[in-house]
Amino acid sequence: IQLLDAERSYKTKIEALHRSSTQLVLAQNNEEIFDIALNVIQDVLGFRWGGIGVVTDRGIKYVRMIGAGIPSDAVMSLDGPGITVRTVRTGRSQLIHDTRLDPDYVQLSDTESGASQNLSEVVVPILLNNWVEAVINLENENPGAFSEDDLRLLETLAQHIGSALGRLQELEALKNSEQKFKGFLESSMDTVSVNVGTKIEYVNQKLVDLLGYDEPSDLIGRDISELFPSEIRDEITERTLRRQFGGDEPDIYETSFLRRDGTTVDIEAALSVIEYDGQPATLGFARDITERKRFERKLDTLHKHALELAKAESEEDIAEATLNAIKKIFGFNYVAFALIDGDLLRFKYVRGVSTIKELHLDGQGLTVKAIKTREIQHVPDTRVSEPYLSSRSEGEPESLSELDVPIFVDGVAIALINIESERLDAFSESDRDLVETLSMHVSSAFMRLSEVNRLESLVEEKTMELLEAERVVAAGRIASMVGHDLRGPLQTIEAAVGLMKEDPSESEAVADIIKTSVKRAAEMLEEIRSHIRDTPLLLIRANLVELVRRVLDENVLPDNIACKLEAQSDYVQVQVDLNKIRRVIDNLVQNAVDAMPQGGELRVKISEDSEGATLIVEDTGEGIPDEILPDIFNIFVTTKSKGTGLGLAYCRRTVMAHGGSITVKTKVGQGTAFTMRLPKPEDDEPPTAEPQLSATIKQ
Repeated sequence: IQLLDAERSYKTKIEALHRSSTQLVLAQNNEEIFDIALNVIQDVLGFRWGGIGVVTDRGIKYVRMIGAGIPSDAVMSLDGPGITVRTVRTGRSQLIHDTRLDPDYVQLSDTESGASQNLSEVVVPILLNNWVEAVINLENENPGAFSEDDLRLLETLAQHIGSALGRLQELEALKNSEQKFKGFLESSMDTVSVNVGTKIEYVNQKLVDLLGYDEPSDLIGRDISELFPSEIRDEITERTLRRQFGGDEPDIYETSFLRRDGTTVDIEAALSVIEYDGQPATLGFARDITERKRFERKLDTLHKHALELAKAESEEDIAEATLNAIKKIFGFNYVAFALIDGDLLRFKYVRGVSTIKELHLDGQGLTVKAIKTREIQHVPDTRVSEPYLSSRSEGEPESLSELDVPIFVDGVAIALINIESERLDAFSESDRDLVETLSMHVSSAFMRLSEVNRLESLVEEKTMELLEAERVVAAGRIASMVGHDLRGPLQTIEAAVGLMKEDPSESEAVADIIKTSVKRAAEMLEEIRSHIRDTPLLLIRANLVELVRRVLDENVLPDNIACKLEAQSDYVQVQVDLNKIRRVIDNLVQNAVDAMPQGGELRVKISEDSEGATLIVEDTGEGIPDEILPDIFNIFVTTKSKGTGLGLAYCRRTVMAHGGSITVKTKVGQGTAFTMRLPKPEDDEPPTAEPQLSATIKQ
């Protein structure tokens, strides 16, 4: 998450910098440029101490400052020490993490007032025509305060400032001399064009080269819209004319040029209206931003990859998401996602042709080296890299450059991203940085997946412990219930045996008593066994309406209970274990009868839809108390004083085994309704068996 936040922050600052270039291009003088730059440094980049110094004949003169401490008349001699002086001399940026270790450091702030020495410094040159025109100098009292990202952001800003200063010089030259102006335009870092109406009057060589032509004459005299793809030419014409005649049009926007070979190039155009030979004209500067747009697209893909990884549920999901991202970002010939398995590096997920399936970690190869050294292997030319092992089949082109990035979780290498290309030096430093960022995303995904698996295992373990505890409790309750229920028959048998001993002549009558008691005990045990034992389902096709009628037929209802059966049709097909579902229906009917000791109405409804069949058994009895309702389908839970609490638990288990569901609605004092849903059979075959009897329903 921190990594994603840092990426978003960096991308936001980059976008803000590019937006600020609009203001810089429209600035009327150097002072306005420096004011805009200072605001960007403070408000966009968030730096709080430093300044912008202009290089003069006397030295470096600070013209804009942030924070306190730099004297307004301070000038640093170019012949003396100083990190800013070194920047001017070398024309290169300086990133100093600890100024105490740099002998060139000079403290500009007023140390006599008690200010402590600044321990970090970053200085970036502002170049104009390859000369250092000015410097951005930022300092901080803490060591290591500036990062490589900070340096890149400041270098981007310096490029925008240099471009703006250059445009001011070019415009000033235009006012003084058209010939000099053209000279400046020819030396411009950007492409330049002038068009009167839509006719091109001038282009510099930079534009000619960018579009793939030979001479400016190849373009002069043509319509400006011809420099753009056909689908936007009408729009370009309209905007060009509207701008020249005072219409409101953006001065800076992004679009594409059409090259001579038919390809396109992304550009950022800055346009202004000038007078050319007494006529309104458009002066256009354009910069090739193809690389910037490509990098932005890579960042966007990287962001989407992070979102995909956040949804990954397996090692395969992580690997596939990563390979897809790399393919989209780079489009290289060969990409592999290798996993460490003991002493082996297994190339389990591969895009491209490869003969290597695994490598021993004690062996050779750049991928093995990346794991052993724990360092990224960035090889521009594999032909001069000794550990390189070819993975190509005979006749396949060899890889000439390679990038291997190890993936770590908690400091331990677990995987590796391997990318190869048939081109020499195919991987840039930004490519390396992107893949390294990608590896961090993957590491986070594996850590999350590991934690999820750990939690799932813990839940499973605790669930098994709970189930085991429930089994122990259930066994105890069953034993207690069996002992209680069998006490009556056993006492009867014991009394009968005693009677036989006292009066053998009564043996025949006593034997009948014993037989009846044994039968009663066996029935009790069978009742318990049938409710707690799971047996395989013996599925057959049956008519649910006939099955319900049979159950109602065989249940002798009290005279004070009226029964009403409502069926959507005479035939509702289900695929069930006939005996088990019959026992479920019997349980529901008997429970409804038991709930109405004072009499009432038993309503049974049968219907079907595209999903399956529905059976509702409803009574007008006492209802189920709120405190019992949530557990009503649990074993041993009952509202009856002599109930076992096994019936509804059996009903739920059986219906769920059929792929169905059973629910209950109740209102104390008004009644209860149980709803059973059974899935529709897979086809419309006729029932395998159908109960062949009708029911006489007691009204």
